[in-house]
Amino acid sequence: MSHSRRTRLRMTLSFAAAAISASSLATTDARAQGVKGAAAVVTTNSYGQGKSIWVTIYDLGKTQHLDWGCVDTTNNSRSWQSGTYLYGSFYYVRGEVKAGPSCGGPTICDTTVQINPQSPGPVVPFGIGYNYYHGTEVTLWPNGKNCYWRHDN
Repeated sequence: MSHSRRTRLRMTLSFAAAAISASSLATTDARAQGVKGAAAVVTTNSYGQGKSIWVTIYDLGKTQHLDWGCVDTTNNSRSWQSGTYLYGSFYYVRGEVKAGPSCGGPTICDTTVQINPQSPGPVVPFGIGYNYYHGTEVTLWPNGKNCYWRHDN
């Protein structure tokens, strides 16, 4: 085989490997299922006045969107699991308060918090605290013309 044919074959194989890798990343989106044993992140909208929040969860370097979507009305909570949040790892949760329902209208405020899901340890079935949620919970609150995330656990 000539040198130029080997080079073209090597390039073709490299492009094919890159395409396969990219397609596997593209299928991991906000509709994907979480991994058993990984942490969940729960966000709650306590902003009030019928405002909704658009939530985006990023990795530590803020280079990948791991989860995203709308938390619609006041005191609505949403559990996020498709980012496969690992205990002890760090993530960022961004909340953009929108003027209307269903995440419509202009952004009123925008805030980000860093989270670090922690393992709940062994849970005894039907023991004290068995039904207690052991994920990472944050709630978005108004603060004048601003807003902030409160860690709930």
